[in-house]
Amino acid sequence: MKRKAQMILLADEQYLTVPAIAEIVRAGGETVGTWLKRYMAEGINGLADKLRSGSPSKVTAEYRGQLLKTVRQRPRSLDQRYSLWTCSSVWPTIWPSRPVSGLQPRPCSYT
Repeated sequence: MKRKAQMILLADEQYLTVPAIAEIVRAGGETVGTWLKRYMAEGINGLADKLRSGSPSKVTAEYRGQLLKTVRQRPRSLDQRYSLWTCSSVWPTIWPSRPVSGLQPRPCSYT
């Protein structure tokens, strides 16, 4: 959102062209033009991302809450033998006996 607002301000207050704005914000001219048009048509609400199609998330609110609660703690405070979380170490800590379809990581190979 910050980058989009910067595009609008550069156009509105500095009267910069689309190519000049694109160079400053390191975006393509088409992207800058799209956001400027949406802002002009819809105002500030036009800068919000629209919903995208695709399959629904496999991450439940329960899982996300448990994940955040866990990674905000040091592993050693949860009786783990390591100091930093990795993707493969956090999973068994959160769900030791409850795999979530599509989210369980592949086993690590240490050979």
